[in-house]
Amino acid sequence: MGLRPLVDPSGPLDARFVAVASAAAAAAAFAALPILCELLSAQAGVLEHNISVDVATRHRQGARDSLLEFAELLRHFFPELDRTRSEQGANPVIVMISSLWTHCHPAPAVRAVYDADPNFAFMGAEFEDALCESLWVHLAGLVAAPRTGPAPHA
Repeated sequence: MGLRPLVDPSGPLDARFVAVASAAAAAAAFAALPILCELLSAQAGVLEHNISVDVATRHRQGARDSLLEFAELLRHFFPELDRTRSEQGANPVIVMISSLWTHCHPAPAVRAVYDADPNFAFMGAEFEDALCESLWVHLAGLVAAPRTGPAPHA
């Protein structure tokens, strides 16, 4: 399942609704691919540490191609994003997935803490819910503040 069949960008939807629907569709699509999410979560910290430059080059070329396809999909749903802005917006999505996957699938001892003490309940979010919320904020921000070039630094 992908984003295209779940959201009709030609309909009379405002950008906020499209961001919410797109975030929900993307979160559901990624949640349905747990092996991909697991690999993304291990990619930078584990998988890329013991490979040759040739393997790293091929892997990064494939990753770049996938990100460019995702950026194109962002432009499809959010035509107000230019190419540069949609490409800048695609990479953080992968970072969100990899980080949230790890945090939403904690070690058994950490899960036991979340389950035993309601004060920690907010830290034990479900992956799809956490990704949907994070994507919504990210997509809404992309649409609300389109710009070209790198983001300003504080």
